[in-house]
Amino acid sequence: MKSIILLPYFGKLPKYFPLHVKTCSYNPRYHWMLFTDDDSYKSMDFPNNFNIVYMTFAEMREKIQKAFEFTISLDYSSKLCDFRPAFGYIFKKEVEGYDVWGHADLDVIWGHLDSWIDDSLFEKYEKVFAHGHLTLYRNNRETNSRFMKELWQPMLSKKLTYRDIFTLDSYCFFDESNHIFDIHKILQNHNIPFWASMDHIAEILPPYSNFQLFRDSPEISHRVFLWERGRLFDIHIENSQINKKEYAYLHFPDRDFLIKLDLNDIPDTFLITPDAFQSYPGVLTIDDIKLHCENANRFTYKFPPKSAETTINREIKNALTIFQSRFNNSKEGIINHV
Repeated sequence: MKSIILLPYFGKLPKYFPLHVKTCSYNPRYHWMLFTDDDSYKSMDFPNNFNIVYMTFAEMREKIQKAFEFTISLDYSSKLCDFRPAFGYIFKKEVEGYDVWGHADLDVIWGHLDSWIDDSLFEKYEKVFAHGHLTLYRNNRETNSRFMKELWQPMLSKKLTYRDIFTLDSYCFFDESNHIFDIHKILQNHNIPFWASMDHIAEILPPYSNFQLFRDSPEISHRVFLWERGRLFDIHIENSQINKKEYAYLHFPDRDFLIKLDLNDIPDTFLITPDAFQSYPGVLTIDDIKLHCENANRFTYKFPPKSAETTINREIKNALTIFQSRFNNSKEGIINHV
């Protein structure tokens, strides 16, 4: 199956961007299309499966607005995430000819996706994965309009639709799970199967200097990652032994790595330590791994550590307040859209 991953990103591209692109190149069945206003890498030699569309944020907003007859709210880049479940509908021309479309993040190093995602998954499921850093949909008219389905919201005793999300200023996590109204609840409510496994993801928890994964084993004391010719390996110390596990991709939110590689000549194998992208010496001992992790004590995050759950809950609370206010202000009990 041919797949296209749509990736709007506005603002300065991260300094590890060439490394991200390098790992894309080892997944030839996937095509990445980046929409951005940053032309810093315009002279870079991109692989055949990675294209850039240069546009301003205002132009992107205009493109999305043209897909809907009501006035959308899209004043800042993170709000774009609420529109992700509608990308197959919004980017009709771009996804034409592909069997699968999806969306993803840039703070990712890709492994060998074909080892984890095969055609049989899309024979069973309309949607594969459930997170913003990678979600894939079958590309057909019915699937691409699923986001338009309404959902009864017991907290409000009302039905909600995508219009409520697309006209709110707040980012509502419509593409993931916000516990009020999101694409997964729509699919569940209409008995549409989707696959939400996280076993394939190396998800780094932001508050920690050393690499700690979501649902990590308490027996793991130190960890680095090895990217080797398109495959991603978690190399860690567990019960005083070196173990190795392969993942589909590494997601590292809010992490500001040092770059100790020549980005103009990226090697086919490199090491990802808690504080840097660096060359791989060819072999790793327990002492090597421990030393790399001790060096991470100098590491600081781009942003002050904060609880993602607290942030999400605050945004949901804000959105819920606006929802309720709209209902209360409507004499007919129907949301008034701008």
